[in-house]
Amino acid sequence: MTWYGIQPWQLPIFVTIAIVVLEFAGDIVLRTSASPEVRRNIRTVGLALLAVLTVVIAVMAIGTSTADSLSSIGAFILAAVTLVLSIRSYLSPRPEPAPVKAEQANPEPVKSGPAAAGPDEGKPDDQVS
Repeated sequence: MTWYGIQPWQLPIFVTIAIVVLEFAGDIVLRTSASPEVRRNIRTVGLALLAVLTVVIAVMAIGTSTADSLSSIGAFILAAVTLVLSIRSYLSPRPEPAPVKAEQANPEPVKSGPAAAGPDEGKPDDQVS
């Protein structure tokens, strides 16, 4: 069976070629981009697109009824993992708050006005000793 002249054994080859071309194009874009934030955002978007593509191809490959069953099983597993992590987080020991040092409790008042200025403050530059 062919799909637009592509036989099933050729599909992995075309997918590999597409990934290599996209990686090369992405590398060129990331090299020319100066901002690290732009690089991080491009990588995040690329990863999200690959994840969506993987899910779509998996659903097409196994069929919708099987995918529905697998998604129910996956949701159950994720709920169980979330429950276990929540319980572990709740039961984990909490660090004691650090005691307040005397210096932090009663800070020295900040001086203002002419008395707070040093001996050379407020004088013109030619009169500074």
